This record gives sequence, structure tokens and C-alpha cells, in this order.
Amino acid sequence: PGQKPQHWDNILTPMQAADGSTSGILCVSRDVTLQKEAERRLRIASDTDDLTGLPNRRAFKSKVRQLIRHCREEKRQFGLLLIDLDHFKQVNDTLGHTAGDHLLRVLAKRLTAHLPPKALLARLGGDEFAIVVNDVTDEAELLRVAEQVRVQINEPIHYASKVINGGMSIGISLFPRDAKDAAGLLKCSDTALNDIKAAG
Repeated sequence: PGQKPQHWDNILTPMQAADGSTSGILCVSRDVTLQKEAERRLRIASDTDDLTGLPNRRAFKSKVRQLIRHCREEKRQFGLLLIDLDHFKQVNDTLGHTAGDHLLRVLAKRLTAHLPPKALLARLGGDEFAIVVNDVTDEAELLRVAEQVRVQINEPIHYASKVINGGMSIGISLFPRDAKDAAGLLKCSDTALNDIKAAG
């Protein structure tokens, strides 16, 4: 108790007597704890965004696929919010990439703190985030979550004695109403997002 788990690889070989009966078992054990720990760290690294510590695109898509299977079996629905930061390139161009990185990290922390317990936040890359809200009742519930998300960028973010102003656009889709698979849901949310940006 209180110690790290150990992992062992065991090979069991029967020892046979001259008459063919089993007289014993030879067990060769090898401690593979370090190997298992290295595999665990690699698995986490391959599923985690380096900058924010959030799940990355790969982990997010895997989670959505699992959720689709679950919701099909349980006859439930979930929502997908696709978030794009407005004028993020301008932040990088005027204040530098470190300021842009700071903005992404702060926003990731704020969103994580204000999402409902049944939601998963991921960074898909660049200035793009995605949120899955499990077991939603209707579109109105998704819109409430979207508003909780949107206001997180209203509070000023400071970097090097300067305030980073910004906004965000959010596209929403609902499973299974809008699409039956992960690619379709992302496409629907992306279309809604682009429509919002086009409309100003």
C-alpha cells in the first residue's frame, strides 16, 4: 500500500518427469515496471497537447468515436462545440508567438474551470479548441454551454504589461441530429463556425 505498482512478465514452463507426468513448473519472471512506465508516458504524450496539457486532436477524435458508440447503444445525444479564436494571428504578429501561447494557456485553464462535469475540452491545433458535452437534452443546453465558454475571453488577459483583447467564434453540432459519425459532426460544426465568421 502506498507504493508504485510493479509489473512483471512471467513465463511458466511445465517440467516433465521421465514417465511424462508434470513434476513441477519452472517460472521465469522479469521486472518490466520501467518499460510499462515508459509506455504509459509515451501514451500520455501522444494524446496530450504540449502547450496546454489538454487532450490533442488524436485523443479527441478517439473520445468522440467512443462516445458515438455509447450514445448509439444508449439512445442518447451529445453536442460538439468547435471554437476558433478571432484575430489570433494579429496577436502573434503584434505581440509575438509567446503572447499567443500565453493566451492559449490562460484560455485553456479558464475553459477547463467553467465547463460542466460531463464536458471534455481539447485543443485541436493552432487557435482551435473543441468541446464535447455528453448526455445533453437539447440544443438550448448546448447554447448555454457555448455562452459560458464565450464569456471566458471577455475578462482581460495580461501579458508583458499589455492586455490581449480577443473574441471567439463557436460552431455547434448535435449527435445524432446533425451527423452520424465524428467526421460529419466536425464538418457540421466547422460549417456553422465559418457561417458565423462570414456574418461578422
